[in-house]
Amino acid sequence: MLPIGPTLTKFPSGKPPVHGSLKGRYVTLELVDPKRHGHRLYEQSHVDEATKQLWTYMPYGPWDDEAGFMTWLASQAPRGDTGICPMGATSKTWAATN
Repeated sequence: MLPIGPTLTKFPSGKPPVHGSLKGRYVTLELVDPKRHGHRLYEQSHVDEATKQLWTYMPYGPWDDEAGFMTWLASQAPRGDTGICPMGATSKTWAATN
C-alpha cells in the first residue's frame, strides 16, 4: 500500500472546470459519459492489485465489481450545476480504431 500523508483541511481556491472537450495532439479529454467510457475506465483501473493502488489517495474506490463502479460513475457524471467535471481521455489512435 502507498503511504498516506496528513489529511488536508484547507484547499486552495481555483477556477471552475471547463465543461467541454480539450483537444490535444495525442488525446482528447472530454466530459465523462458513463455509457461510453465506463467499461474501459473500470477495466483499466482494476487490472490487478497493483493497479488498484491508484485509488489510494481518492476518497472512493476501488470497487468490487463493475456494476458498483458504473453506479458510482453515473452519480458523478457532469451536471452543469456543480464544480465537479470528471473527464475521460480518448487516445486519437484508439478512437480511430473503435
